[in-house]
Amino acid sequence: MLDEPVRFKRVLVEFDRGVDLAPFLGEFEISGVVGDLASVKIPESMLEKLIKDGMIRSVWRPRKYHLMLDVSVSEIHAPKVWEGFRDVIGRQVNGSGIVIGIIDTGIDYRHPDFWFPNGSTKILSIWDQTIDGKPPKGFKYGYECPRWEIEAGRCPERDEMGHGTHVASIAAGTGQASYKGVAPGAYLIVVKTGYPVCGGLRWFMEEDKILDGISYIVEKARELGLRPIINLSLGSDNGGHDGSTPLEKAIDKLADEGVIFVVAAGNSASDRIHSMGDLAATGGVEVRWVLQPATKEFDLSYVIEPDDEVRLHLKTPYGGIEGKEVENYKIGDLVVNITLNSYDSGRDWEITVRSVKGDLPTHGWAMMIEPLKLNGTAVWHSWISSDTCSLERERFVSGNGYNITERYTVSVPATAEKAIAVGGYVSKNSWYVDGKLISTGLELGKLLYFSGRGPSRDGRIKPDLVAPGSLIIAAKPIEGFSQKMSFSDYYTARHGTSMAAPHVAGVIALMLQLFPNASFDQIYGALTYSARWEDFMGERPSNDWGWGKLDARTVYKLRVEVLGPPENLSTEVLIDGMRFNVSSKSPLTMLFLNSSVHRLIAQEEIPISSSSMYRLETGNEFIINRSANVVLRYGVWHYLEVKSPFGGTRGSGWYREGEEAWFSAPRSVTPSICELLFKPVLRLSHWIAEDGRKLHHPRILMDRPHTVTAVYTPDYGMMIFSWLTIVAGLSAITIILSRYYRRNRRGVEGGKISG
Repeated sequence: MLDEPVRFKRVLVEFDRGVDLAPFLGEFEISGVVGDLASVKIPESMLEKLIKDGMIRSVWRPRKYHLMLDVSVSEIHAPKVWEGFRDVIGRQVNGSGIVIGIIDTGIDYRHPDFWFPNGSTKILSIWDQTIDGKPPKGFKYGYECPRWEIEAGRCPERDEMGHGTHVASIAAGTGQASYKGVAPGAYLIVVKTGYPVCGGLRWFMEEDKILDGISYIVEKARELGLRPIINLSLGSDNGGHDGSTPLEKAIDKLADEGVIFVVAAGNSASDRIHSMGDLAATGGVEVRWVLQPATKEFDLSYVIEPDDEVRLHLKTPYGGIEGKEVENYKIGDLVVNITLNSYDSGRDWEITVRSVKGDLPTHGWAMMIEPLKLNGTAVWHSWISSDTCSLERERFVSGNGYNITERYTVSVPATAEKAIAVGGYVSKNSWYVDGKLISTGLELGKLLYFSGRGPSRDGRIKPDLVAPGSLIIAAKPIEGFSQKMSFSDYYTARHGTSMAAPHVAGVIALMLQLFPNASFDQIYGALTYSARWEDFMGERPSNDWGWGKLDARTVYKLRVEVLGPPENLSTEVLIDGMRFNVSSKSPLTMLFLNSSVHRLIAQEEIPISSSSMYRLETGNEFIINRSANVVLRYGVWHYLEVKSPFGGTRGSGWYREGEEAWFSAPRSVTPSICELLFKPVLRLSHWIAEDGRKLHHPRILMDRPHTVTAVYTPDYGMMIFSWLTIVAGLSAITIILSRYYRRNRRGVEGGKISG
């Protein structure tokens, strides 16, 4: 009797914190690990056991994701950054030393725009997940092409769709064939993932493979000592649109580690793929939708608040199904999977319906929603997507109790908290092909009608900004590609938010070349602060335009000049606590990211000698938050020392050169009463300068340091007067006593006579 074959599942899981995976490495495949998240291929029985044992907290079926430069590069002012700035080692600011990761349909590495002028490729590695033969370290599938293999022309990877080639050249094309990308000096790491459908007209990607691609780019960049920016010109209309999906969680986790993610906002605003309602106001409701011909599978997300409880009932052309979790449930020609993901901010039902026989019916689809307990906001949202090969899309049909709105149509994972979500606007609306003018009819400068609108389901502004998305001329595969929109053997035109996102990725590469340690918040702040806003766009920010139109001029310049001191004498300035020496010969120029605020403190005094210095004549403290030319103007100051043998001087101190200094000392020095008979009064006669000059007035021109000394001369008048006063007093006393004596004597003598 044969053993029953082991059934494997490829799923995304979130492990419990602290789980040691080492004992299981031989029993199932683990890849794309980001924090507690991982892509795994695991036996069904083991998956159930690990869930039961609490080692796995959450499980997700991988979602399907789909794809979402001439004028555009100048439109965002990238050439002004190339021409106007240099990095710390003097290189032109063009993204040099920065790597942009591209996860897409691949890249035509043979295209001239992916080669530097010196003949080396800008592509550091390619991982083609769609062919086997040489998987990269840590993975068990795909083919990795290192740089040498690319340069040797031996890499088997090809871009049949052309989307990835176009996206990569917008971000970082060197322009060797003609049109430069935004960051022509940047490196690339490319992951090809997904598969074509509808005869090559569409391309789908699996969420677990995308996560693997992210993990590969991050690890490869770290090996090379480079900081990565990852561009995701892809998205899904399904999910909670609130940062709760595995891919969004991975983005937020890696963003905290310094990885910058730029994600297309999606092209679904005008497609009627989002509906919403308020169960408190409507009670039960039936939501209806229609599919298009040539559709074999569709996905429906239904999301409510975590404290609300509802009963769902899916109506199909073959009968109804209760909205409980089921796997591979068969009804008629359908296979139905329903999963429920519960998390802090919501409860998300993911419903996948697949035909096992031909195309799905176009009509007869609905979902009954019955409220059971409403403890939250009672507001629900639903999104729909499919694999249709028709030109039109699946869509919700108007009905009672719900609205179909272009709001909440920014796609997943652009709704991650730390994904920079990029919408698109029209930067070009006509072009020539074979001498014939072709026009799109779209108005220049206006938002693309299909560009995803916010907010996120949890109320955050999305998109974060917009960039040129129509029409964008950029590289195409040089062989085996449709000539319909081609301008030459090397370029073609496309439009969509897929084209808008790499413009932002390129600008961030320019920023990181100047500020390699900038945080996500600093990058985000500079991008949104610098974004251009026009009156017709309404209130800023908005859920149409985000913070505005991308502008590559995300930095401002501070120049500090010194006037006064000679070239060989420098002053010290503190900028945010860092010390810099500045002189008239060597001014200081510094660049800062827009929206940042900095404090400059200048040295107030520069010593020349102990008695001369340069003193700052302007303020010494500045708050810098925009481009500024700070001139530190110093004047020469000299010290005046005022001396007197008897103290009491005034006027000692520092004086500006050329200023007339006044000074003083006591005009006279009078001895004490006891000494008055023996010492003269000293009177200020004049002043003597340090060079012996006699100064008859108490002032001096401060043309250099000076010392002035008070000179006193004796005045004996007071002493003589005192003596004369004493003599006169004694004389008077003598006379008085003499008279008194004579009078008394006559009196005595008279008495004797009378007796």
